[in-house]
Amino acid sequence: MLSALFGTIVVVKVIMRKIILLTTLLLLFNAIAYFSSCNPCKGTKPIVTCLRVEDVQLSAADTSGRVLSPDESLHWRSLELNMKVDVTTLCSRQRVNYFINTALACSPIERVDTTGSVLSVSIISSNRFDASYPAGSKLNEYFTVPFIDSLNGSRYGAIHELRLLQAPSDTGTHIFTVILNLVGGTSKSAETVPVKLTN
Repeated sequence: MLSALFGTIVVVKVIMRKIILLTTLLLLFNAIAYFSSCNPCKGTKPIVTCLRVEDVQLSAADTSGRVLSPDESLHWRSLELNMKVDVTTLCSRQRVNYFINTALACSPIERVDTTGSVLSVSIISSNRFDASYPAGSKLNEYFTVPFIDSLNGSRYGAIHELRLLQAPSDTGTHIFTVILNLVGGTSKSAETVPVKLTN
């Protein structure tokens, strides 16, 4: 009876020693990790937000929003280009340090990766607008163009209206193209159906 009790006490002591040793090692590791750097968030990485333009679509419409049919005639004041931009926002996961509770103490720096986001916008036509703007010229001065931040901050599938501000000297049939030049050297583009502008 006494021997069994003695054996139980010995087992309990061994288990307690192991628990104390494990706890000491964890505390020691925690202290070393904390004091090895002035940054208690060591072991985590910045949260990276990535902006990516997936697609752009363009349609010619009148001011009521009705999409024009190919070769439809329209007074220049009634023309607007509806540009749909699909921007995807992706965020990387933060790597967790299980030995340091960083939930309250740490705020990892957020970094934005702009590769694939909009850098600039160009509007061109298949026909000339006037002597200074032959076919293929950049026509941004003729249109209301959304701000770059507005495009990159768009919700997925947002539509931006590009309104024609002044009449071209040369009316006729135009196919309008919008080119989104992206960070990293790539681009996305879309074009309208042929539209006949009148004065």
